[in-house]
Amino acid sequence: MRGELFWAEIVRNDGAVKRRPVLEFSALELSAPIVVPVTTIVRGLPSEVSVKEFGVGGVLNTLATGPIRRESLVEPIGMIDEALMPDVCTAMVWTIGCG
Repeated sequence: MRGELFWAEIVRNDGAVKRRPVLEFSALELSAPIVVPVTTIVRGLPSEVSVKEFGVGGVLNTLATGPIRRESLVEPIGMIDEALMPDVCTAMVWTIGCG
């Protein structure tokens, strides 16, 4: 569901599986939803949105946004505050150069 944080298991190119938090960003219920990953590397870019207040360390990094298989979303963390979604959308607009 849009605005929900999940633990996702992401298979890297070397075959290793990395577990990391992601935000489901797509508005529709998709089999491969668009997600924004959380990273602990904070660069202070307009593409970053802090999620510390939701118990997840780091920032959402819209530069790394992309689809993920729904079955990779393995454990729900919780919903972000609706007031944060406009910040995520603003970061996304900066990332894709629209608006």
